[in-house]
Amino acid sequence: MTTAVNQIAPPQKTDAGDAPASQTSVLPRVVRWAILSVILSLALFLRVWQLDTLPPGLHYDEAFNGVMARDVLRGVQRPIFFTANFGEEPLHMYVEAGVFALLGESPWSIRLTSAFFGVLFVAAVYACARAFFSRADLLALGAAFLAATLLWALMFARIGIETTTLPALLTLSAAALGFMYRRWTWRWVLGAGFLLGAMIYTYLASRLWPLAVLLWFLYLVAFHRAGVRAHFAKWLALALVALLTLAPLILFFIQNPLALTGRSGDVFTPATFGANLARTAGMFFFNGDLDPRDNLPGRAALDALLAIFFSVGIVISVVRFRKPFYAFLLIWLAVMSLPSALTEFAPNFRRAIGALPATILLCAVGVEWVCLKIRHLDFKIHKARYAAYLFVALALVTSAFWSARAYFVEWANNPGLYYSFDAGLLQLAKLLAARPRDEAIYFSPAYRDHYTALWAFDGRPVSAFDGRNLLLLADSSRAATYGIITHEDTQTVGQLGNFYAGSELPTVLLDAAGNSYATILTFPANTRKPIQPSRPLAVKVGDFATLAGFEVEPNHFARGDTVRVRLYWNVAQGAAEDYTAFVHLVGPHNPATNSSVWAQADKQPGDGTYPTTRWRRGETIIEDYVFKLPPEAAAGEYKIETGMYLLETGARVPLTENDARLTDDTVILKQFVLP
Repeated sequence: MTTAVNQIAPPQKTDAGDAPASQTSVLPRVVRWAILSVILSLALFLRVWQLDTLPPGLHYDEAFNGVMARDVLRGVQRPIFFTANFGEEPLHMYVEAGVFALLGESPWSIRLTSAFFGVLFVAAVYACARAFFSRADLLALGAAFLAATLLWALMFARIGIETTTLPALLTLSAAALGFMYRRWTWRWVLGAGFLLGAMIYTYLASRLWPLAVLLWFLYLVAFHRAGVRAHFAKWLALALVALLTLAPLILFFIQNPLALTGRSGDVFTPATFGANLARTAGMFFFNGDLDPRDNLPGRAALDALLAIFFSVGIVISVVRFRKPFYAFLLIWLAVMSLPSALTEFAPNFRRAIGALPATILLCAVGVEWVCLKIRHLDFKIHKARYAAYLFVALALVTSAFWSARAYFVEWANNPGLYYSFDAGLLQLAKLLAARPRDEAIYFSPAYRDHYTALWAFDGRPVSAFDGRNLLLLADSSRAATYGIITHEDTQTVGQLGNFYAGSELPTVLLDAAGNSYATILTFPANTRKPIQPSRPLAVKVGDFATLAGFEVEPNHFARGDTVRVRLYWNVAQGAAEDYTAFVHLVGPHNPATNSSVWAQADKQPGDGTYPTTRWRRGETIIEDYVFKLPPEAAAGEYKIETGMYLLETGARVPLTENDARLTDDTVILKQFVLP
């Protein structure tokens, strides 16, 4: 005879087999809702307090979401899957676009979207606990409190990335499955199916959630077969609704198969699975994520107090494994931890974010068990029981305090966050974007396509180059403002001073440690000095530039010397193609290359950071090309030549001087003899 513990409950009744051993934690509804309201208020406060300044700046991934949401709002694109940035699921961006429509576009509103999902997650955890353990109010409220205060949850609820949508939607999906299992009404079957499909639109790791649900279904087939047989049609309906919800995304992946595996393939590291699995398991107790964007580096996911409750919850769930929801929690924890174990840089809290709700619920199971044990212990002193309850409550409050202190004090005071969240880049780009519209804007190093800069510039034309590889001088007929990240490019500010007669008072940006991060220089129109190469030329390069001169060092050559060639290009207009410039050393036949080439320096301008298609009329490009004169160079006559060609075809750009086409479209810069 099968007991009630091993049966699926009939409609409208609960399965007592998954409730705690005692039902004494049932609270009056008004008390329960009052406590939940306080917890949700606490969650909201922790997620929005200082949100405009903490984290600082706007990290690349946050800015990407913001740019995509802005595109959605403006109708630029409204895809079912965003293929940029290695591929991103769409739900967060569309919700963020709605927030923009209501509150405007800002880093604060980008993060407010995550804060909203963070509060929704707390409510979802409460609902899930109620679905799994229907009459265990203390467990549900304890889980909600942990979801509101745990550092792992708090970190991601304040970062504007799509990861934050996963815990809320996944937990709602689990809650719907729980209510479906208990009640078997069509409303819950259809709702659970929809949420099972919808949560795949949140974040890459969500793709493992159907596996967790499938494993739970197989568990039910193994241990609760009669109930599965009785409701098999509804399980099929659940799967069908989930597939229908997923149909647009499935169709997209069929048409774009590389989008399905692109990002996961880049980080998938099965060779290190064993070590990563151990690190992922240890992240709950010992060493956590080292990424300062996602954690106080190295801090375990659970503090010492919560680790005890979590361990108790694990043991209780193993002991009660034949009860469906305890088994579900263990399956959930194991499967949704896999994205961290299967990929590089384990442990990774971001990729394991799907395990966060199960972790919290298991902690709450431990808390509930401890409280029930206190209730049933025979205390000789009546007040000792209340002291024991108070100790548990103080443990939870202490854990919450530790989390808040870890975030708002220890983590917030880390000066490295300035760089981790691109705070300087955002500040610099915003200042440049605010310059008068008639000024030309230049930016070094080449962060033009960095999404933090793209967010701030919001479509304003910017010429980005890498001043460590070339010097870019603006059209002298208009004012120009340069934003130089001196933390990386230490030479451009000084070089610009050699070519301009004067500038406005520089603006210097300092990082969180008080060190120079960037300098903004504005040069009024007509303040650029004449360019005077030591060897002037006037060679037309196609229809887009002139080779205005060059310099070669050293003056005399010997085998083993380092040769530096500086070229000066005056721009007439942007080129139609991205051309490659070359400087070749040619001489007697070279057996190693089976040609006359002995050394060469071929590259697109600025090592590709300022290609010829981005050149603008009136600019001057100054760039060095360096090669080593081979020690084994044969005796004979040598030439240093330059020109441009199209890399894809090898076709040379036409070079003319005094209206005459140069031989082989090559300029001879230097001739010498090696004895």
